[in-house]
Amino acid sequence: MPDDKNTIPLFRMYAVLLIALGAAVTADDVHNAWVCWMLAEDPGHPALVPYSQLPRSVAAQDDDYVAAIRAVASKVANQER
Repeated sequence: MPDDKNTIPLFRMYAVLLIALGAAVTADDVHNAWVCWMLAEDPGHPALVPYSQLPRSVAAQDDDYVAAIRAVASKVANQER
């Protein structure tokens, strides 16, 4: 994720994924949120393709965000018990 971009809207979309999908969130979901955000930031970005078409090295960049969303979902679930 570029440092010079306004990432607040992106992280809001990740928060929606947390609420809607929780621990069931997938890298495909994270990528789709990123695509929605990137369309406004850089509509010519080469990774604006379906997740299944990304090279593994690019797709792997979503893994940390999936893990973070799942970790927060787990914490929320544990607090609700």
